[in-house]
Amino acid sequence: LHSLMATLSSSNPFFVRCIKPNMQKMPDQFDQAVVLNQLRYSGMLETVRIRKAGYAVRRPFQDFYKRYKVLMRNLALPEDVRGKCTSLLQLYDASNSEWQLGKTKVFLRESLEQKLEKRREEEVSHAAMVIRAYVLGFLARKQYRKVLYCVVIIQKNYRAFLLRRRFLHLKKAAIVFQKQLRGQIARRVYRQLLAEK
Repeated sequence: LHSLMATLSSSNPFFVRCIKPNMQKMPDQFDQAVVLNQLRYSGMLETVRIRKAGYAVRRPFQDFYKRYKVLMRNLALPEDVRGKCTSLLQLYDASNSEWQLGKTKVFLRESLEQKLEKRREEEVSHAAMVIRAYVLGFLARKQYRKVLYCVVIIQKNYRAFLLRRRFLHLKKAAIVFQKQLRGQIARRVYRQLLAEK
């Protein structure tokens, strides 16, 4: 079932038909006569023949424009939707053999629709890559700013620690120096007093 759903998602089916592979409903057994009869009676073979012969894809102008406007970004387009659709279709098929315009719909052959879908997928994936690059760049810059902020905080604290330690060392040295100097001055005064006495 997952394989079937993946196949359906990867293509653009207009309808899905369920066909019994055999009358006993056994898995992995195909009775060609039974399958062919079901295809004939459901009209699938005629539908396939008609779709191959004519314009299999039919889309209203608005839907067509909405789906493929990604391909129309760099074109000089007229105001009306019909004109926009015409400009895009002439860009991909100038001979007008693969498409026609009706009153409200665009009619395309399968080959042109596949070409448009492939080009649209390329454009969308390119746009997704650009968006992804911007988002990843934004996240990387945000992370970099955060790391830089943390590095500055660590540097600030480490420098403060080193300067405080140096200050305390100098303060201790100054106290020792003051103590020695005061002691020396006190001994000199003592000796003078002793000499006067």
